[in-house]
Amino acid sequence: MEASRSTPCECLVTIPRSAPGDPRSKKTWTGLSLGEAQRTQRTSDARGVEKQRAQLQVGGFVTVVLKAAKLREEAQTIHEGKDLPEVRKTTRPVDQAENEVEMLAFLLEEADSSEAEVLLEMEAQLQEPKAPLVAAHLRAQIAELQGRQRSLSPPDREGHGDGDESSRDWAPMLAFLLGPSATFRYVSGGPLNQRRSLRRRSLQLLCWFASWKVWLEKRLAAYAAYFWYWELHSLEPPENRSARRKHLMQQAMAEQAAEEKQAQKAGAEPKESAEVASSAKQPEKEQRTATPEAPKPEETPEDTKEPEESKDSSEPREEAELTPLQQEHLKNLAKLLEEMQALQGMTPDPDAEG
Repeated sequence: MEASRSTPCECLVTIPRSAPGDPRSKKTWTGLSLGEAQRTQRTSDARGVEKQRAQLQVGGFVTVVLKAAKLREEAQTIHEGKDLPEVRKTTRPVDQAENEVEMLAFLLEEADSSEAEVLLEMEAQLQEPKAPLVAAHLRAQIAELQGRQRSLSPPDREGHGDGDESSRDWAPMLAFLLGPSATFRYVSGGPLNQRRSLRRRSLQLLCWFASWKVWLEKRLAAYAAYFWYWELHSLEPPENRSARRKHLMQQAMAEQAAEEKQAQKAGAEPKESAEVASSAKQPEKEQRTATPEAPKPEETPEDTKEPEESKDSSEPREEAELTPLQQEHLKNLAKLLEEMQALQGMTPDPDAEG
Protein backbone atom coordinates (compact mmCIF):
# COMPACT_ATOMS: atom_id res chain seq x y z
CA MET A 1 0.00 0.00 0.00
CA GLU A 2 1.31 3.38 -0.95
CA ALA A 3 2.16 6.02 1.62
CA SER A 4 -0.22 8.94 1.95
CA ARG A 5 0.81 12.10 0.17
CA SER A 6 1.15 15.34 2.19
CA THR A 7 -0.19 18.55 0.65
CA PRO A 8 1.45 21.98 1.10
CA CYS A 9 -1.75 23.47 2.47
CA GLU A 10 -2.95 22.54 5.97
CA CYS A 11 -6.64 22.90 5.05
CA LEU A 12 -6.56 19.81 2.83
CA VAL A 13 -7.15 16.32 4.19
CA THR A 14 -5.88 13.31 2.16
CA ILE A 15 -7.34 9.82 2.26
CA PRO A 16 -4.91 6.93 1.62
CA ARG A 17 -5.60 4.76 -1.39
CA SER A 18 -4.97 1.05 -1.69
CA ALA A 19 -4.27 0.92 -5.43
CA PRO A 20 -3.70 3.36 -8.24
CA GLY A 21 -6.92 4.62 -9.72
CA ASP A 22 -8.94 3.87 -6.57
CA PRO A 23 -12.09 6.06 -6.72
CA ARG A 24 -12.18 6.29 -2.93
CA SER A 25 -8.93 8.31 -2.89
CA LYS A 26 -10.03 11.97 -2.99
CA LYS A 27 -9.28 15.33 -1.39
CA THR A 28 -11.73 16.96 0.94
CA TRP A 29 -11.87 20.73 1.59
CA THR A 30 -12.24 22.36 4.96
CA GLY A 31 -14.22 25.37 3.67
CA LEU A 32 -11.37 27.59 2.25
CA SER A 33 -10.16 27.66 -1.31
CA LEU A 34 -6.53 27.08 -2.13
CA GLY A 35 -5.94 30.74 -3.10
CA GLU A 36 -7.43 32.07 0.13
CA ALA A 37 -5.40 29.65 2.18
CA GLN A 38 -2.21 30.71 0.42
CA ARG A 39 -3.05 34.37 0.96
CA THR A 40 -3.68 33.86 4.67
CA GLN A 41 -0.46 31.92 4.97
CA ARG A 42 1.47 34.71 3.20
CA THR A 43 -0.05 37.41 5.39
CA SER A 44 0.76 35.43 8.51
CA ASP A 45 4.33 34.93 7.29
CA ALA A 46 4.65 38.63 6.47
CA ARG A 47 3.30 39.59 9.88
CA GLY A 48 5.72 37.21 11.53
CA VAL A 49 8.65 38.69 9.61
CA GLU A 50 7.51 42.22 10.38
CA LYS A 51 7.08 41.40 14.05
CA GLN A 52 10.51 39.84 14.14
CA ARG A 53 12.01 42.90 12.48
CA ALA A 54 10.25 45.19 14.97
CA GLN A 55 11.55 43.11 17.87
CA LEU A 56 15.09 43.31 16.50
CA GLN A 57 14.75 47.05 16.00
CA VAL A 58 13.45 47.60 19.55
CA GLY A 59 16.15 45.35 20.98
CA GLY A 60 18.84 47.25 19.09
CA PHE A 61 17.40 50.56 20.28
CA VAL A 62 17.38 49.46 23.92
CA THR A 63 20.96 48.19 23.58
CA VAL A 64 22.15 51.48 22.09
CA VAL A 65 20.34 53.51 24.79
CA LEU A 66 21.92 51.40 27.53
CA LYS A 67 25.36 51.84 25.93
CA ALA A 68 24.89 55.61 25.69
CA ALA A 69 23.76 55.79 29.32
CA LYS A 70 26.83 53.86 30.47
CA LEU A 71 29.11 56.11 28.41
CA ARG A 72 27.51 59.18 29.94
CA GLU A 73 28.02 57.77 33.43
CA GLU A 74 31.69 57.05 32.69
CA ALA A 75 32.20 60.52 31.24
CA GLN A 76 30.60 62.16 34.26
CA THR A 77 32.67 60.15 36.69
CA ILE A 78 35.87 60.88 34.74
CA HIS A 79 35.20 64.61 34.67
CA GLU A 80 34.33 64.68 38.39
CA GLY A 81 30.69 65.60 38.20
CA LYS A 82 30.81 68.31 35.56
CA ASP A 83 27.69 69.34 33.69
CA LEU A 84 26.53 67.15 30.84
CA PRO A 85 27.03 69.80 28.05
CA GLU A 86 30.70 70.17 29.01
CA VAL A 87 31.16 66.41 29.03
CA ARG A 88 29.51 66.17 25.62
CA LYS A 89 31.94 68.66 24.09
CA THR A 90 35.03 66.73 25.16
CA THR A 91 33.97 63.09 24.57
CA ARG A 92 33.43 61.88 21.04
CA PRO A 93 32.05 58.37 21.86
CA VAL A 94 29.22 59.95 23.83
CA ASP A 95 28.34 62.14 20.85
CA GLN A 96 28.29 59.16 18.52
CA ALA A 97 26.08 57.17 20.88
CA GLU A 98 23.64 60.09 21.28
CA ASN A 99 23.42 60.52 17.53
CA GLU A 100 22.71 56.82 17.09
CA VAL A 101 20.01 56.94 19.77
CA GLU A 102 18.38 59.96 18.15
CA MET A 103 18.34 58.32 14.73
CA LEU A 104 16.88 55.05 16.00
CA ALA A 105 14.27 56.90 18.07
CA PHE A 106 13.18 58.80 14.99
CA LEU A 107 12.78 55.53 13.06
CA LEU A 108 10.67 53.87 15.74
CA GLU A 109 6.95 53.52 15.17
CA GLU A 110 4.27 54.10 17.81
CA ALA A 111 3.84 50.45 18.80
CA ASP A 112 7.59 49.85 18.82
CA SER A 113 8.08 52.98 20.91
CA SER A 114 5.66 51.79 23.58
CA GLU A 115 7.39 48.41 23.66
CA ALA A 116 10.77 50.14 23.94
CA GLU A 117 9.46 52.20 26.88
CA VAL A 118 8.48 49.01 28.71
CA LEU A 119 11.87 47.41 28.09
CA LEU A 120 13.72 50.57 29.14
CA GLU A 121 11.70 50.76 32.38
CA MET A 122 12.56 47.16 33.16
CA GLU A 123 16.24 47.82 32.44
CA ALA A 124 16.15 50.95 34.61
CA GLN A 125 14.74 48.97 37.51
CA LEU A 126 17.52 46.42 37.09
CA GLN A 127 20.27 49.08 36.87
CA GLU A 128 18.98 51.28 39.71
CA PRO A 129 20.65 49.44 42.62
CA LYS A 130 24.03 49.13 40.89
CA ALA A 131 24.18 52.29 38.72
CA PRO A 132 21.65 54.99 39.60
CA LEU A 133 23.02 57.36 36.96
CA VAL A 134 22.38 54.80 34.23
CA ALA A 135 18.82 54.32 35.49
CA ALA A 136 18.29 58.09 35.49
CA HIS A 137 19.50 58.34 31.89
CA LEU A 138 17.20 55.48 30.87
CA ARG A 139 14.20 57.17 32.48
CA ALA A 140 15.12 60.44 30.76
CA GLN A 141 15.09 58.59 27.45
CA ILE A 142 11.66 57.13 28.34
CA ALA A 143 10.34 60.65 29.01
CA GLU A 144 11.75 61.82 25.68
CA LEU A 145 10.03 58.98 23.83
CA GLN A 146 6.73 59.75 25.56
CA GLY A 147 7.01 63.43 24.63
CA ARG A 148 7.79 62.54 21.02
CA GLN A 149 4.78 60.24 20.81
CA ARG A 150 2.52 62.85 22.42
CA SER A 151 3.62 65.45 19.89
CA LEU A 152 3.01 63.07 16.98
CA SER A 153 -0.28 61.55 18.21
CA PRO A 154 -3.57 63.10 16.92
CA PRO A 155 -5.96 64.83 19.40
CA ASP A 156 -8.89 62.97 20.96
CA ARG A 157 -12.46 63.29 19.81
CA GLU A 158 -13.29 66.13 22.21
CA GLY A 159 -10.51 68.22 20.71
CA HIS A 160 -8.21 68.08 23.74
CA GLY A 161 -4.56 67.68 23.03
CA ASP A 162 -1.17 69.29 23.26
CA GLY A 163 -1.76 71.69 20.40
CA ASP A 164 -3.70 72.48 17.29
CA GLU A 165 -4.48 69.56 14.99
CA SER A 166 -2.95 71.24 11.95
CA SER A 167 0.23 72.18 13.77
CA ARG A 168 0.46 68.70 15.34
CA ASP A 169 0.86 67.00 11.97
CA TRP A 170 3.54 69.08 10.33
CA ALA A 171 5.28 70.96 13.15
CA PRO A 172 7.49 68.06 14.36
CA MET A 173 8.40 67.02 10.83
CA LEU A 174 9.20 70.63 9.90
CA ALA A 175 11.32 71.05 13.01
CA PHE A 176 13.21 67.86 12.20
CA LEU A 177 13.79 68.88 8.58
CA LEU A 178 14.89 72.42 9.39
CA GLY A 179 17.03 71.35 12.32
CA PRO A 180 20.31 69.44 12.06
CA SER A 181 19.57 66.06 10.52
CA ALA A 182 20.00 63.17 12.95
CA THR A 183 20.85 60.80 10.11
CA PHE A 184 23.49 63.12 8.72
CA ARG A 185 24.99 63.63 12.17
CA TYR A 186 25.08 59.87 12.68
CA VAL A 187 26.86 59.33 9.36
CA SER A 188 29.33 62.17 9.95
CA GLY A 189 30.29 60.74 13.33
CA GLY A 190 29.49 63.73 15.55
CA PRO A 191 27.11 66.66 16.11
CA LEU A 192 27.27 69.26 13.40
CA ASN A 193 28.45 72.75 14.10
CA GLN A 194 25.81 75.47 14.00
CA ARG A 195 27.77 77.28 11.32
CA ARG A 196 27.97 74.15 9.17
CA SER A 197 24.24 73.49 9.55
CA LEU A 198 23.51 77.12 8.64
CA ARG A 199 25.70 76.78 5.55
CA ARG A 200 23.97 73.55 4.56
CA ARG A 201 20.51 75.06 4.98
CA SER A 202 21.46 78.20 3.05
CA LEU A 203 22.91 76.03 0.27
CA GLN A 204 19.70 73.98 0.13
CA LEU A 205 17.68 77.21 -0.06
CA LEU A 206 19.88 78.52 -2.89
CA CYS A 207 19.54 75.25 -4.80
CA TRP A 208 15.77 75.41 -4.40
CA PHE A 209 15.66 78.98 -5.69
CA ALA A 210 17.99 78.09 -8.59
CA SER A 211 15.79 75.18 -9.67
CA TRP A 212 12.69 77.37 -9.61
CA LYS A 213 14.54 80.12 -11.49
CA VAL A 214 15.57 77.69 -14.26
CA TRP A 215 12.00 76.39 -14.50
CA LEU A 216 10.60 79.93 -14.69
CA GLU A 217 13.12 80.92 -17.39
CA LYS A 218 12.14 77.90 -19.50
CA ARG A 219 8.45 78.70 -19.14
CA LEU A 220 8.96 82.37 -20.06
CA ALA A 221 11.10 81.43 -23.08
CA ALA A 222 8.38 79.05 -24.28
CA TYR A 223 5.67 81.69 -23.84
CA ALA A 224 7.78 84.28 -25.68
CA ALA A 225 8.35 81.86 -28.56
CA TYR A 226 4.61 81.19 -28.83
CA PHE A 227 3.94 84.94 -28.72
CA TRP A 228 6.41 85.89 -31.47
CA TYR A 229 6.06 82.86 -33.76
CA TRP A 230 2.41 82.26 -34.47
CA GLU A 231 3.15 79.21 -36.60
CA LEU A 232 3.80 77.31 -33.38
CA HIS A 233 0.08 77.49 -32.58
CA SER A 234 -0.80 74.39 -34.56
CA LEU A 235 -2.01 70.88 -33.84
CA GLU A 236 0.56 69.24 -36.09
CA PRO A 237 3.01 66.80 -34.54
CA PRO A 238 6.52 68.12 -33.89
CA GLU A 239 8.03 65.94 -36.66
CA ASN A 240 5.82 67.47 -39.35
CA ARG A 241 6.46 70.97 -38.07
CA SER A 242 10.21 70.48 -38.07
CA ALA A 243 10.13 69.02 -41.61
CA ARG A 244 7.99 71.91 -42.82
CA ARG A 245 10.30 74.40 -41.16
CA LYS A 246 13.33 72.83 -42.86
CA HIS A 247 11.57 72.96 -46.22
CA LEU A 248 10.71 76.63 -45.76
CA MET A 249 14.28 77.42 -44.72
CA GLN A 250 15.68 75.70 -47.79
CA GLN A 251 13.28 77.64 -50.04
CA ALA A 252 14.20 80.91 -48.38
CA MET A 253 17.92 80.19 -48.77
CA ALA A 254 17.47 79.29 -52.47
CA GLU A 255 15.48 82.50 -53.10
CA GLN A 256 18.10 84.57 -51.32
CA ALA A 257 20.91 83.01 -53.39
CA ALA A 258 18.98 83.68 -56.63
CA GLU A 259 18.42 87.31 -55.63
CA GLU A 260 22.12 87.73 -54.86
CA LYS A 261 23.08 86.29 -58.27
CA GLN A 262 20.64 88.61 -60.05
CA ALA A 263 22.02 91.59 -58.18
CA GLN A 264 25.57 90.61 -59.13
CA LYS A 265 24.57 90.23 -62.80
CA ALA A 266 22.71 93.54 -62.76
CA GLY A 267 25.77 95.24 -61.26
CA ALA A 268 28.11 93.68 -63.88
CA GLU A 269 25.92 94.63 -66.91
CA PRO A 270 26.03 98.44 -66.34
CA LYS A 271 29.82 98.24 -66.04
CA GLU A 272 30.13 96.38 -69.36
CA SER A 273 27.75 98.80 -71.12
CA ALA A 274 29.67 101.77 -69.73
CA GLU A 275 32.97 100.29 -70.96
CA VAL A 276 31.52 99.65 -74.44
CA ALA A 277 30.07 103.15 -74.63
CA SER A 278 33.33 104.73 -73.53
CA SER A 279 35.32 102.65 -76.04
CA ALA A 280 32.87 103.72 -78.82
CA LYS A 281 33.09 107.39 -77.86
CA GLN A 282 36.90 107.49 -77.75
CA PRO A 283 37.42 107.11 -81.59
CA GLU A 284 34.81 109.79 -82.25
CA LYS A 285 36.56 112.15 -79.87
CA GLU A 286 39.92 111.36 -81.49
CA GLN A 287 38.46 112.07 -84.94
CA ARG A 288 36.91 115.29 -83.77
CA THR A 289 40.02 116.48 -82.03
CA ALA A 290 42.32 115.44 -84.89
CA THR A 291 42.89 118.59 -87.10
CA PRO A 292 45.13 118.89 -90.22
CA GLU A 293 48.61 120.09 -89.38
CA ALA A 294 49.41 123.51 -90.75
CA PRO A 295 52.56 123.79 -92.95
CA LYS A 296 55.55 124.99 -91.00
CA PRO A 297 56.89 128.33 -92.21
CA GLU A 298 60.37 128.39 -93.63
CA GLU A 299 62.99 129.30 -91.15
CA THR A 300 64.94 132.47 -91.82
CA PRO A 301 68.37 133.34 -90.49
CA GLU A 302 66.75 135.85 -88.20
CA ASP A 303 64.44 133.20 -86.77
CA THR A 304 67.35 130.91 -86.20
CA LYS A 305 69.24 133.63 -84.40
CA GLU A 306 66.38 134.42 -82.07
CA PRO A 307 66.31 131.01 -80.48
CA GLU A 308 70.03 131.17 -79.99
CA GLU A 309 69.65 134.48 -78.28
CA SER A 310 66.84 133.08 -76.21
CA LYS A 311 69.03 130.11 -75.39
CA ASP A 312 71.81 132.45 -74.40
CA SER A 313 69.38 134.41 -72.28
CA SER A 314 68.09 131.21 -70.66
CA GLU A 315 71.59 129.90 -69.99
CA PRO A 316 72.27 132.28 -67.12
CA ARG A 317 69.01 131.17 -65.51
CA GLU A 318 70.02 127.55 -65.91
CA GLU A 319 73.49 128.32 -64.67
CA ALA A 320 72.03 130.06 -61.72
CA GLU A 321 69.97 127.01 -60.98
CA LEU A 322 72.91 124.57 -61.50
CA THR A 323 75.50 123.64 -58.89
CA PRO A 324 79.07 124.96 -59.22
CA LEU A 325 80.39 121.59 -60.34
CA GLN A 326 77.77 121.36 -63.08
CA GLN A 327 78.59 124.87 -64.19
CA GLU A 328 82.28 123.94 -64.58
CA HIS A 329 81.33 120.90 -66.67
CA LEU A 330 79.18 123.08 -68.90
CA LYS A 331 82.03 125.52 -69.40
CA ASN A 332 84.39 122.73 -70.36
CA LEU A 333 81.83 121.40 -72.85
CA ALA A 334 81.41 124.85 -74.33
CA LYS A 335 85.18 125.13 -74.84
CA LEU A 336 85.29 121.75 -76.52
CA LEU A 337 82.47 122.80 -78.87
CA GLU A 338 84.32 125.95 -79.80
CA GLU A 339 87.48 123.99 -80.54
CA MET A 340 85.52 121.55 -82.70
CA GLN A 341 83.92 124.39 -84.61
CA ALA A 342 87.33 125.95 -85.12
CA LEU A 343 88.75 122.72 -86.42
CA GLN A 344 85.79 122.34 -88.82
CA GLY A 345 86.46 125.82 -90.15
CA MET A 346 90.13 125.07 -90.72
CA THR A 347 89.54 121.87 -92.68
CA PRO A 348 88.68 122.51 -96.44
CA ASP A 349 85.38 121.22 -97.79
CA PRO A 350 85.97 118.58 -100.52
CA ASP A 351 82.84 119.64 -102.43
CA ALA A 352 84.04 123.20 -102.60
CA GLU A 353 87.42 122.15 -103.98
CA GLY A 354 85.85 120.07 -106.75
